[in-house]
Amino acid sequence: MGNSLSFGSGAALTVEGGALNVAGRLNAAASAPITFTQSGGTISVMTQTPSPSGFASFGLLSNDAGSVQNISGGTIILVNRNGASPPNNDYNVLGTMNHTGGTLQVGSGATTTNFDFRIGVTCRVWLSIIQPTPNQLPSGLLPRCTAR
Repeated sequence: MGNSLSFGSGAALTVEGGALNVAGRLNAAASAPITFTQSGGTISVMTQTPSPSGFASFGLLSNDAGSVQNISGGTIILVNRNGASPPNNDYNVLGTMNHTGGTLQVGSGATTTNFDFRIGVTCRVWLSIIQPTPNQLPSGLLPRCTAR
């Protein structure tokens, strides 16, 4: 998908403040261990109308020992869900996870359609998961953590 931010093996992304808006997805493939650190700021993914994608909207998919996520603060916003068919996860992370804080916001005032977001993680849910407005998602539909 165009307008995405993809990382190669050995890359490092550090977000300490400010805003990172990605029209498409932010991801690293299973063969690309990276270091991702977020202590502040806001990352918004899928800010444009969703289109089909074989990857998660926010996906750090390497389960390699060299893949590390350190999250102690900040916010990750899934603006629109992934448009793949069948549906893919919108948030999917693997690898070594050192998570002590942060917020995962599912949907926003800019969410256009398809409010059934999917979340897949391999550890305990570490983030505060919020829904921006009570009627943004259908009643009773909340993000679900899937153990793998």
